[in-house]
Amino acid sequence: MGGADEPAAAPAGGAPEATIDVVDQHGRPARVTRVAYATEVLPAQLAARRDEPDALAPVLAAALRNGFAAEVLDAAAHLVAIDPQAERSTLLHAVALLQLKRHAEAEVELLAYVEAHGPTGAVLTNLAKAVAGRGDIDDARATLRRAIALDPNQDNGLSWFAALASEHDGAAGRRQALVWAATQEGAWRPQLLLAVTDAADERLDDAVAGFRALVARVADRPDVLLTATGTLGKLGRFDEVVELAFAVWDPSRHDPRVGLNLAEACLRTGRLDEAARTIGRVARLDRPALNPAVARIATRVASARTAAARAPGPDGTPARPRIAMTRVAEPLWWSLLGEPGWLTSSAGAGPRALVLPLAVPGHRTPAPGTPRVAGLDELTSISRALPAAVADAIRLETDADADLALFTMPGGGPVVFGEAPTAASLEGIVRIATDGPAAGAVPVVVVAGTAVLDKDLVQISITLWRPGGATPLAEVQRATPLDAVGELAAAAIDEILDRVGDAGIARRPDTVGLLPVVPGIAGREHLIGTDRLLQLRLATDGVLSMDRQWGIRDMLTHQHAVATRSGAPLAVLGFLGALAAAHRAGAPAAPEFADRAVALVDAAPDGGPVAMLTPWVLRLVDQRDAATAAVDQARAGIADGTDDARGPAYAAWLDRI
Repeated sequence: MGGADEPAAAPAGGAPEATIDVVDQHGRPARVTRVAYATEVLPAQLAARRDEPDALAPVLAAALRNGFAAEVLDAAAHLVAIDPQAERSTLLHAVALLQLKRHAEAEVELLAYVEAHGPTGAVLTNLAKAVAGRGDIDDARATLRRAIALDPNQDNGLSWFAALASEHDGAAGRRQALVWAATQEGAWRPQLLLAVTDAADERLDDAVAGFRALVARVADRPDVLLTATGTLGKLGRFDEVVELAFAVWDPSRHDPRVGLNLAEACLRTGRLDEAARTIGRVARLDRPALNPAVARIATRVASARTAAARAPGPDGTPARPRIAMTRVAEPLWWSLLGEPGWLTSSAGAGPRALVLPLAVPGHRTPAPGTPRVAGLDELTSISRALPAAVADAIRLETDADADLALFTMPGGGPVVFGEAPTAASLEGIVRIATDGPAAGAVPVVVVAGTAVLDKDLVQISITLWRPGGATPLAEVQRATPLDAVGELAAAAIDEILDRVGDAGIARRPDTVGLLPVVPGIAGREHLIGTDRLLQLRLATDGVLSMDRQWGIRDMLTHQHAVATRSGAPLAVLGFLGALAAAHRAGAPAAPEFADRAVALVDAAPDGGPVAMLTPWVLRLVDQRDAATAAVDQARAGIADGTDDARGPAYAAWLDRI
């Protein structure tokens, strides 16, 4: 006779060590071995929360779910002594006893609770387990029936009640038991199980009617929307999923997985705008466990919208995709860090370069369900991130300036061109850049090129063109394994700056400023993070939809890891810019990184670019008094001339923040 949770069996010899999913202090999922959980994690949690009932109870519940009854039995007994919520502590202690098969002791404790406080559904359900454990099956059934009459909506007890009826009288007995439970006062979960049963029995109209009635009456109850949308989605009833959930689902009240089911249903029924809005609402929750599924659905939605935009018109004429150009005239983190003009070599009036994303020859957006080529997603990221690094290098390492030209599709994301640029196509781009909606200064040089992935080898070809020229001024070609793409970027950028200098377009100062790329193995990770920051920056500027920005917590974790591993100032600026963008977007994860941001500026060398950002960082993380003191200290340093780097531009920046 089932019902009580059993301890998990030890892994067989030679098998991988069993693990447990836990949540860290920032709400992020982590995985530890069972041994580490039992000997390190759990004892530390029990000690830290020993005299805090509201904090101790969930630790005990998690341990019992994972089968660690013996490890928490004493703590559960202690909770009974200190917990003002007698039912909670009694149940936790009784479940620990039941898992250890100490049925008689559990029965005594539960009966004592009933005597003192009266019966509840949960207490009687566990009492039924204790009675069943000592072999009195008839009494256990009767006790469980009393439990369901008191609380027909308790998941554990109702499922056991239905299973017992099925064991005794088959499917008809199970249905009869659920029908009886549905007649009890306040019942809704029995009706939910009946609808699921109807779906399993292929009585689809009855199932839809049952789910429809439940959503109309108790949509906010746990599991109602999730079960309804999940069950109907598996049956392919996507129109009914949209009908039931679209106007009702609220991520602040309901399980976020309902949003995944709803977005999938919208996508399957061609409601692409609704799918994009729905998956965007899930994305903004930034739940690490859900982010991979969010990314998969969002990618499919974007592909479907792109395909719809390219669909032929009624007369069969192929549609021309609408593409917009956006010019980014400063480093991605520039406006996010309060426009620190003291960080750049150029005053903005020097000759300008126009830097374009790299084309990826042969690139096509995979159709939904088509396997993606390994490394292709990273290559498209590099096709945007490397030009962004080139533009930064020109701005930060020469007396010239640069615009990064980006192309986006309304309702979609950044455009990846599948053909190498030609002189004629570059002329058209220059006209758009100087005469169109994104008009800016006329460039003296255009930087363009291609990126190709041949197995695991990245091949980069970058050309420098004079506007109006028929042949390129110079060409830079590099190839390297994907793992070493950071080193490739550093070498390519250094050569590009030399070629720009050789052409008389820009001069590299004698002093070395900020490195344009992050050196070493972290360079590859920095490029990936740069592309994420680029897209988040465009979203906060309103160019891209925030609905496409999922996994902000993961992005910040990634950027912080690169910054701390490399120690490169540009990597730190990338992390701080990403954090500012996350704050601007209202990302729930942003406050979790406040201490890490402050630690980075505290550890930076005095007088360096990162340390000089201290007032702004303190302001960003809402340490207002400390920020004011830092501004006063910085102004004092300017006044007494202790640091020549803090000149008028720095003083003006301090005034702005």
